[in-house]
Amino acid sequence: MALTVETTQRAYTMRLTGDSDNTHWRELLWKTHELTNRGAHAFGDFLLTMRGGLSHELATGNTSEETRTRRIILAMSWLSVESKEGSPQQFHVPQNWEGKKQLGQYKVLEALESILTKRGLDRKEIEAWINDCTASLQARIRDDAVWVNRSECFDAFCKEAGVSVNRASAKNNLFFFISEDQYFLLKDIGEESANVPDSNSLNLVQLARKWLSNYWGAGIGNDKRSIKDSLTTIAGLDYGHMFDRSGTDLLNYIAVKLRFGEVEGDWDLRRLKSCIGWRSGRSSSAAMALEKIAAEKNISKEAVERFVEKCADEAKTIKVPDKESQDTQTWNENIRGQLERAIGVPYRDEKDHIDEFSVMLDHGARHVSVAHSWMLLQEGKRIEFSKDAQKLNKVPEEARQYLDEYCELRTELTSAVGDYVIRKRAIEGWKEVVKAWSASDCRTPEDYVEAARQAQAEDVEGGKFGDINLFEALAEEDACCVWRNDKGKPDADILKNYVEARWAETQMKRFKVPMYRHPDALRHPVYCDFGSSRFSIDYAALRAKKDVPVNSLTLTVYDGASFKPLTLRWQSKRLMKDIIDLRPKDNKDGDAIVVSRADRLGRAAGGAGDVKKGLTIATVFDEKKWNGRLQVSRRQLDNLERKLMKAGVPDKDRCKTVQSHLPNLDWFITFSPKLSPQGPWIDYAMENKLKVNAKNIFNWRQRFEPKKRGTLTYAPLCRLPDLRVLSVDLGHRYAASCAVMQTMSTKQLCALCEDAGATPPAGDALYFVLSEQNGEKPKKKWFRRIGPDRLPDGAEHPAPWAMIERQFTIKLDGEDDTVRGARKEEIKNAVGFCENIGIDENDLPKNAVDELMGFCVRQYRLALRRHSDVARIAFAMTAQHRHGMGGRKETLDSSGILEEKTKALLLWDNLRNGRGKAKETAERIWGNYLAVHVDRLG
Repeated sequence: MALTVETTQRAYTMRLTGDSDNTHWRELLWKTHELTNRGAHAFGDFLLTMRGGLSHELATGNTSEETRTRRIILAMSWLSVESKEGSPQQFHVPQNWEGKKQLGQYKVLEALESILTKRGLDRKEIEAWINDCTASLQARIRDDAVWVNRSECFDAFCKEAGVSVNRASAKNNLFFFISEDQYFLLKDIGEESANVPDSNSLNLVQLARKWLSNYWGAGIGNDKRSIKDSLTTIAGLDYGHMFDRSGTDLLNYIAVKLRFGEVEGDWDLRRLKSCIGWRSGRSSSAAMALEKIAAEKNISKEAVERFVEKCADEAKTIKVPDKESQDTQTWNENIRGQLERAIGVPYRDEKDHIDEFSVMLDHGARHVSVAHSWMLLQEGKRIEFSKDAQKLNKVPEEARQYLDEYCELRTELTSAVGDYVIRKRAIEGWKEVVKAWSASDCRTPEDYVEAARQAQAEDVEGGKFGDINLFEALAEEDACCVWRNDKGKPDADILKNYVEARWAETQMKRFKVPMYRHPDALRHPVYCDFGSSRFSIDYAALRAKKDVPVNSLTLTVYDGASFKPLTLRWQSKRLMKDIIDLRPKDNKDGDAIVVSRADRLGRAAGGAGDVKKGLTIATVFDEKKWNGRLQVSRRQLDNLERKLMKAGVPDKDRCKTVQSHLPNLDWFITFSPKLSPQGPWIDYAMENKLKVNAKNIFNWRQRFEPKKRGTLTYAPLCRLPDLRVLSVDLGHRYAASCAVMQTMSTKQLCALCEDAGATPPAGDALYFVLSEQNGEKPKKKWFRRIGPDRLPDGAEHPAPWAMIERQFTIKLDGEDDTVRGARKEEIKNAVGFCENIGIDENDLPKNAVDELMGFCVRQYRLALRRHSDVARIAFAMTAQHRHGMGGRKETLDSSGILEEKTKALLLWDNLRNGRGKAKETAERIWGNYLAVHVDRLG
């Protein structure tokens, strides 16, 4: 089976231009952009409201831990954190303005209690909910965010739409885009899978289209019950007599057996599919299998078996709508008017606008999905830390109280903005310290301090010892409760448990609740998508037409009342050169070289080299439709938003004000063609039958994959023959030392040895040197073993050897030759510098310029240090305070003043015994004022 490589997309941005004498096209583009954002806002708000309508009964899990997790996620769904702009103000959770702004300023817990009470839960269960959700609901949020009560919002939505409060419909609408298991699945913070997708990387347009078709569609939908029953019957029929007969005969046979007709007649494919229940939408796998076998002239046994298998598999997966689904269908039809009023456009006039509405629903669902994924990730981390926070229960009350007081004191002394917390790094080596304190010769606080310092000096890992000041503080007699348990025995886990618990509590509060940002045409825009199942777009370059410029395109835009086509022109030299200039012509050249695109790398990968003519583009012009994304300069939107805010324009008048600025907006269309990958790596992967990774087409996988190993331990490029690898070693002498190595099998190595008349290496040889006679000078090839000749299962290793093909170095400027000597002018400047700072010029290195520069830089740094010491001495002689951490001032008493002056005298003595001009001044003043006192004191 041939290996197929999926296409990959690369984006081109083109500037749009219209009639220079008419700016109406800019107004149409703006109205389309505004409609897309209004629709994305409405559908996103709708899905957030559906989250608020989820039933509390969904919190029941198989275990207590699962129940706790589900409660948290449901609480964060009922009470969501959203941007202040765009959120329903009447449902904002009220704030507690007593005192200054701090954690817990929103009455979120009170709102949760009100929701649960309204839903009929008893007091005991409400308290259990609050205990589980307190840490998450009291976490910090952004300054521009608010808490929104989506549970009340759902009730009000139902009342305004005139429908019942149907929580089953809310669940079905929400879980249409995400399964219930995924909705409540916290991200695993220890794996790579914890990555949260970007809203642009998600593609929910097909789900959005399916939702609109199922609930708002006007046509007759598929009859799932009839399809399920028919496929089950088809899978159980006897087809033995149908072998070697035509597909038409098979259709007639199936129709009779399904009792669509009493006798075999002329049953065509469309008629039979309609009777089975397929009436709209894309063909399913079983329908496509029926279409395929119906086209057969002689049906084989294998074709029938594949057809029966497809029918049986699809019959098992079809879910027949129950009463709940039918109620949701009716409920969604009744709320359609509510959403249409919010969007400002009816879904159906002369036809269903499923393409345009699916784009808006897609953007809204994307934003909600990303916000929910971020919430799951943050709550997963918070729950992970909550496990460490439980360790505080293992800490004795006396030790906890002592350490809390110590942290409060440190907070006051350091003038910290937040609470002081002992970090895990600060207690590195605590176990060794406690062990030393447990010795019989350690009895007094002084002994404990000395033992801690000795443990620090003996730290074999170096630089990883904890905070010695903390250990010295815990050496006091009152701190024995921190390292001795109730029985008086040494226990290092007391402090360890306390630190891990308090640090976990700090981290739980530090993680902010992710905010849902409502789409807005100016503040936070989403951009309109064009293409298949989206707003319509037609490129003239895709379908060659006479008298139509190749750089023209036609967009479906919104004029404020209806959708209409708009023809514009685009400008992009790069797109024209890479793709459009190579579009298929009437006189096709059969010898043309096929490339992905005609840029430099595309030509090289396709084997065209420097050839720029006689090329053709692969796959791009085979597409039925091209895509596009309508964009406007984000910088211009931000500037316009600032102008409106500065002018104080209210939201209701923003549209009129924006109209006057439309001529200044630059519009673009982003086109992402589907390119077919080419190049030697693709050929190599196909030759060696590598697997294509579904997430990344260039992340190939081996045929073998070690089991019970994490994803980070995979070696996707191991055991591959003829693989050329560039090895780079960043060094000190040169920028990099490089070696090109090529893997090879044992047979390839033996063949080289045979050609050179040499003996192949032994099975235990780690390296091998092969000498070849190449002209007058012999040439040596170096080989290194990278694997055994045989694999653990006894099979031959595909590539146990690597040949060093070539070696080279990459040098930066100055590494090719020795350092140049210092010029006379440079030496003269250095001598003047030494005179200015009082350094003997004889110490100057006058040969190499790098040594001269290094000497001057070092002396400049030392001169600055001496200058700062003079400033410290002058300040200390008259100071009544000293500066501490955080810029705080600490008033000095008499003993403190004496201590500071003593330190200043020590600095002074170092200056007068040092070098430079500061030495002369320090020594002169010392001799005039202090020498007599020093002599008198001895």
